[in-house]
Amino acid sequence: MKLHTLAIAIIIVCLFFVVQGCGAYPNEDYSKVLILHLNYSNGTVNEQSVEMQYGHPPTLGFQAGDIHGSLKTASGAVLQQFDLWDPRYQLSDEGTLVYSNTADFTLVMPYYNNQMTLDLTDKRTGALLKTVNFSDAINRFQSIYPGDPSIAPNPGFRLPVQGSTLYLIAGCLLTILLIAVILSMVRKK
Repeated sequence: MKLHTLAIAIIIVCLFFVVQGCGAYPNEDYSKVLILHLNYSNGTVNEQSVEMQYGHPPTLGFQAGDIHGSLKTASGAVLQQFDLWDPRYQLSDEGTLVYSNTADFTLVMPYYNNQMTLDLTDKRTGALLKTVNFSDAINRFQSIYPGDPSIAPNPGFRLPVQGSTLYLIAGCLLTILLIAVILSMVRKK
């Protein structure tokens, strides 16, 4: 009887360590953004830099404006569309609208796994202002962070359930095991 109880106690301790080990895999946030530094000068948008980093983008699509943006996949499928205010129009310190031929501006875009380009179009004329290709920025990011789960093909062993579901299942199993130990002890007496 003592050997039976000791074996069950060892199983319970092992299950405890397995559950702790499974929960130790980081549930970190791997959201990424693409940051574009652009210049709008004399009717032309010029790319100054594009970089990818960890972060959360602002919500796109709540702004009205004369520039239309389309995030696209490598095959040309549209992922998201939005409008932008023309950055050449700015508010002065006095609160009046001032126009300048040149303006630097920054866009923070969400990153999707198959995202490749951003097209900026003048809504008034329909003219394509700029197509920004993200492939260089994505490749640089992937070389710096090869272990990123969205990049690495297999980030390591992970159970099919995570977080609170895993704890619920482990708790149920431990409860069943504890009831079995109690029942076996009661039957022996």
